[in-house]
Amino acid sequence: MHGTPADVDDGLGDKFLRDWHRWMHDTTCEAVNWARIEMEIQGVDPDTLAYVDLDGGPPPDDVVVAAAPWNGFPLRVRARHDGLAGPAAWREAEMIGCDERDATVFASDDSRVDQPRRLAQDEYLEWFGDPVDDDDRSGIARVHVTCEGPEYWELLAESSDDGRARVHALYESLLGCTVPETDLFYPADAYILDGSTRIPVGGHYDRFNIWNTYRGAIHLTQVNNTLGAEVNLAARAAIPRHGYRTPANDTSGITLCGGWGAPDRDSDPHIGAAANAFVRNGYRISLTDPVGLYISDLTATTLRLPDPYVGDEGRADIPDGVSSDLADWWRVVRPTDPGTSPQRRILRAVFEPPPGVMFVQGDRRRPFRVSDLYVRDDRVTHAGALATEVHMQLFVTAWKATSQPVPAELACFDPAWSQEIELRARAQCHPNGVAMAPPIGAAMSYSTSRI
Repeated sequence: MHGTPADVDDGLGDKFLRDWHRWMHDTTCEAVNWARIEMEIQGVDPDTLAYVDLDGGPPPDDVVVAAAPWNGFPLRVRARHDGLAGPAAWREAEMIGCDERDATVFASDDSRVDQPRRLAQDEYLEWFGDPVDDDDRSGIARVHVTCEGPEYWELLAESSDDGRARVHALYESLLGCTVPETDLFYPADAYILDGSTRIPVGGHYDRFNIWNTYRGAIHLTQVNNTLGAEVNLAARAAIPRHGYRTPANDTSGITLCGGWGAPDRDSDPHIGAAANAFVRNGYRISLTDPVGLYISDLTATTLRLPDPYVGDEGRADIPDGVSSDLADWWRVVRPTDPGTSPQRRILRAVFEPPPGVMFVQGDRRRPFRVSDLYVRDDRVTHAGALATEVHMQLFVTAWKATSQPVPAELACFDPAWSQEIELRARAQCHPNGVAMAPPIGAAMSYSTSRI
């Protein structure tokens, strides 16, 4: 049975866990069949696909569990700033806006309901800095980082009245403030259009609500940051490719040729290349249960305290018994037991100066803030400065396919096949036409963001 990400337990019992297992089963089924159908189209036996849904039984005992690592700050944003994550890159990474690929949600007066999302935070990590104003300048009190997929939260909210209440309680607990429950759900008369037909969505969970975008970060919102995308990517990366764009050491080329993910991200090429390398070496693979996108490590290598001997930076007054190692200022929030390295599965963390640490500048003395720290010579002006210190991973389980040959290499994926493959994959996984509806606001294909 598929476990919840990091085996997190939000107290809804066995029925919710079965519902989550069903969602993972359906999602994996569609991803595997997507890969199998492409193999058919290219004239290769689909039964040689090297990706296995472990829902059908455990792998052999001699498995290898490998981590595919990447950095949490968006590589494509960094690339536009000469490879550096400085103030301009931090600011660009925090853009929030709408994505026209989403279904438009309308209010009862036919006006559009805003569906904002983080547009640039596309490495399966998103963040938010709690703002603070006091006697001298605006700043950041603490930084929240999350890699939880939206699917878990939607299923939790839609599961029952208890699930709805649990989501509300978690929002208030994780954000540390009062959150009106009605802000988390679509207005009662909201609807979307299917052609000319109005489909009511009032009361359903709104993954793009204000407390998950403009006022906080509870789970992922960027169009490609979903668990479904992760599973789809891994299954399709299990197909070896040939062609001039896919030398074994060219992770971006493999991504581009396979038609999954974005070659200019840090995450997708590393995830896909790890899966593809195992397959090329005669292994069968699966995403390791519990499937999830995880934070592996939280560091502070680029951060420094203000230097009292440099200009007007001020200084930090750290009381006895409080660590001056900034990496110790991170606190894991979800789950309560993330495990130990190299198998850590962190879903959410907060960076915050410990109580008692003070900022001192001349006669001024106040509680220390994240925005009193520096990266090189730049004061931390955006929460994105912390994202470079967040290290990500997911896990791939692999074992030698002793009775099965290495799959034949395929030509590069043709996007013209996408619609046919998607329809066929869904039909094969849901022969009776019964399937969970796609979430409101979810782009229906795995695509690259436009910025």
